[in-house]
Amino acid sequence: MLDVSNLPTDTFKEGENFIFSLKLSNNSNDTLVIEPDFINSSFYEVNDLLGGTFGQPYSGVWCEFSGAPQVLQIDPGAHFILNCPWLLKDGEEPVYPLCKAESNEILPPGEYYTQMKLDLKVTKSSDKKTIKGSFLRLNFKIE
Repeated sequence: MLDVSNLPTDTFKEGENFIFSLKLSNNSNDTLVIEPDFINSSFYEVNDLLGGTFGQPYSGVWCEFSGAPQVLQIDPGAHFILNCPWLLKDGEEPVYPLCKAESNEILPPGEYYTQMKLDLKVTKSSDKKTIKGSFLRLNFKIE
């Protein structure tokens, strides 16, 4: 979680925008091609501790027409950062392939979390593997 200055934090003021951020790094000497299956119906979904669900910060994936393959490609030594703001404001847009047509509602004060299971299908030098990833949970607070 980032504030609008791209600084990591887990506490935000009511009405303040915040950004979901996932950084995928390639520490190998080969280009990595990652299938975006991990961006599923619960990716970046916001829940509260009482069981309420408040939706996701994006409205779709691969929303622009393109003949290019729908994969994430990361060159050697590079990284791909998948940012997506909660509120749709000028200058704060999701990183493609995420897209956002409408802004989310401002979250009321409370404690929230988002979680995801990162099972990645990765191709490296024509060798395709599924990496069973961690179950990640990020807690955050609106004051």
